[in-house]
Amino acid sequence: MMSNKKSNQLFYIFLFILTMGLNIIGSVAGKYIGINLGNIRLMVVWIFILCLSLLSRTATWAFLNKRFKLSFIYPILSLNYLLSLIIGRILFDEPITPTRILGTAIIVFGVFFITISKDRLEEYQV
Repeated sequence: MMSNKKSNQLFYIFLFILTMGLNIIGSVAGKYIGINLGNIRLMVVWIFILCLSLLSRTATWAFLNKRFKLSFIYPILSLNYLLSLIIGRILFDEPITPTRILGTAIIVFGVFFITISKDRLEEYQV
């Protein structure tokens, strides 16, 4: 049986992943809105998806902000740069250049150093 601490850790890892996923969905929806400016029906569908993803992301973001310091969680969500690089290539055939790879690698390494810090929880926990 899993301990309560381990269960909480898994829950917050899930929230981080869900928040990043919802952010990417919103970004993809925004791109499709731009692509479909001439097709009102498709645009409305993508606007609905965008609004739903942003509303859901706001809820998960609130839970994360309650538990963790902003200076810890915000950089982790910067991993969306890596995800958007991959999604942009897959869905929109955007180029992955050496400069983008280098910039993304710098961000990922920076996030790694932030996540190994011990100072990540808010002090006013209940």
